[in-house]
Amino acid sequence: MTPAPGAAPPVTAPALPDSPVPAPRAPQGEAPPAVDPFAPSPRRLAPLVPTGALGWGAVGLGVLTGATALVAGVMPALLVLGVFLAAVVGLYAVRRPAIALIFLVAGEFSDAGQVLASNGIPSVYNASLLLGALSIMLALFDRDSRARLRTFPWLPAALLGVYLLSEMPGVFSSVAPDATSSFVADQFKDALFLVIVLGLARLVTRPWWVAAALVLPIAVICGFSVVNQVFLGGSATATFGGFATISAASGEAITTPRYAGPLPDSNFWGRYLVLALPCALALMRRAVVLRRGRWVLLWALCTVLTVAGMYLTQSRGTLLACAMVLVLWFATAGPRMRRLGLILSPVVLLLLFVPGVGNRLVNLDAAFDNQPAYAIDPSIVERTAAQKIALLMFEDHPVVGLGPGAFGSAVPDYASRSNGLLIGTTRAPHNLYLQLLAEAGIVGLAGWIVLMGGMVLLALRIVLRLARARGPDSPERVLAAALLTSVLGWSLASLFLHVAYFRTVLVVLAVIGLLDVLTRPATAAGRRAEWAAVRAASRRVAATVVGAGVAAAVVVGVAVGLFGQESYTARSSYTLMPAPGTYEAYSLDVRSRISVLPAFAGVVGGAVRSPSVVIEAEPANGLITLTATGSSADDARGRLAVADESAGSAVARFGLDRGFRIIAVSPPAVTVERVYPTTVLAGAVVAWALVVGLGSLLLRRFRRSRPVPPPLSPRSTS
Repeated sequence: MTPAPGAAPPVTAPALPDSPVPAPRAPQGEAPPAVDPFAPSPRRLAPLVPTGALGWGAVGLGVLTGATALVAGVMPALLVLGVFLAAVVGLYAVRRPAIALIFLVAGEFSDAGQVLASNGIPSVYNASLLLGALSIMLALFDRDSRARLRTFPWLPAALLGVYLLSEMPGVFSSVAPDATSSFVADQFKDALFLVIVLGLARLVTRPWWVAAALVLPIAVICGFSVVNQVFLGGSATATFGGFATISAASGEAITTPRYAGPLPDSNFWGRYLVLALPCALALMRRAVVLRRGRWVLLWALCTVLTVAGMYLTQSRGTLLACAMVLVLWFATAGPRMRRLGLILSPVVLLLLFVPGVGNRLVNLDAAFDNQPAYAIDPSIVERTAAQKIALLMFEDHPVVGLGPGAFGSAVPDYASRSNGLLIGTTRAPHNLYLQLLAEAGIVGLAGWIVLMGGMVLLALRIVLRLARARGPDSPERVLAAALLTSVLGWSLASLFLHVAYFRTVLVVLAVIGLLDVLTRPATAAGRRAEWAAVRAASRRVAATVVGAGVAAAVVVGVAVGLFGQESYTARSSYTLMPAPGTYEAYSLDVRSRISVLPAFAGVVGGAVRSPSVVIEAEPANGLITLTATGSSADDARGRLAVADESAGSAVARFGLDRGFRIIAVSPPAVTVERVYPTTVLAGAVVAWALVVGLGSLLLRRFRRSRPVPPPLSPRSTS
């Protein structure tokens, strides 16, 4: 079929390795390339050892191991066997980049290096990194490999370099030079890791292999956790060699032990699982398209085990990120997956009511419900306090921060300045973005946005490119959507975690860079058509965002104008001072004795007995706060004055003033805020959804009914 005059030529993309969909033919008038640089090389390397010698080598190794066991014991024999096997595997990894790449990816997601080091075995991370570098160097002697490395996926490394460069101003002004130098050195090692993974991935050109090497170790470790919980009753000693540990932190409202995989913290292990879940779904989708039943069962099992592992972490951040990852994957994986996601959405909503999920999320809501600190999960209190301290650091050093990695060193100083704001021994902000603001300032946060925002835009571009070249439901597009979802899910989970175990997300960024190289149009016409498609998609997205924003503004304006109510709040704070003649040194330490302030607050509350007055006791700050709500400022002040008088008389009536005197810390202050009933907020959300849905339906009908002008003939254009 001849394209209409003036129409953009179709985008052509080379066939991905192991692709079930053949690459489209080149448009008429374009000669196909003589050699496809993206196809895997059919040539196989010569074997390291002749086939006939393998049997004799195995016999000799068995004899050597047996003789060593008889002479020196079992452990030296196992050591000899392990060294020999490691040498053989190392030689194969150097000769075959695929093996080196799988070792690096699987070792990183299983954290094998740290697990082996904890068991007294030297870490294999540095050795696997060296094998990867040697494999790339050896590949430079091969002509086909050099041709592939000429199209090196440099963009992820360049964006990471921008982020590292943005941290440099904070390095020179760091308040903790030793911590900063160690932190930056680790990040430069991570950059080297990314470059080696990019080189190996470009030599192998198998993005599905990398996804499988990422998913399989995660699924196996989650399987260990499931076996421990179901069959061993959650035994703390059944760690499967250290790969399925149980976190020492229990947490509030949990229903199972908190499994942490090979890590000491279940929250960070949950962030590993967030990266793996979309890739497992993409692998299962590909197996369904190829109609490979056994592989469908394998990847379905991996998906189920990964979700079960997320549940067993009992991590609120992981559960929220898991829900968001599922929504994003179904939304970006093509029309069929979107329809399936709509069908399965009630099941996903029901999962929020499963014990260990719903009660943990409700417990999280307590932090935003004006409850006292002693009534909230201590981990929420500590993290909230740490994040407030991060904001204080940012206020003092807004441009370049305290210095990368310097947060923990500056916590004691800021905790003492903030009147005991921090509870516990935490030395991390538990929020990646607040950590960036505190340690690297606006400059460092801008560098991070360049890195992650650039990779998200690149993944979106690949999704659009593959949708145009192979169809919206092709497995390759689903893989690109999975990688995009992994990055977004990891970024969401980082709202509750700081920078740590950075190399896992770098693996995902490397696969995105590889897909960009493998699917990049090879002709100028293809590149122009791709940019045209990107601009058209960007206009559609911008129109959708603007339309949804206008609808939200209208709905919010109506809700604010018609249903909002002004609420006046008067607040005063008190503290306890030891009475004269008491053990003043002991009594001054009232903040560490958590029950004292709540007891006084209970006495005051019993005397006030007014539903419009709330009494809160915060042992963390050593304060008792009285809050009165009224219809006007004078009404709120009057209610607060009555409550203040009742508080003093109640303490004296019960004789508590013999131990402590209750004194005012701050004068009463009145604030005004606009409040909305819960039914109004729910109605606004429903109205906004109806407006957006109706607008989308009308726009679609208008586009379908609009007549398409016929193409101009050559005669009419002359």
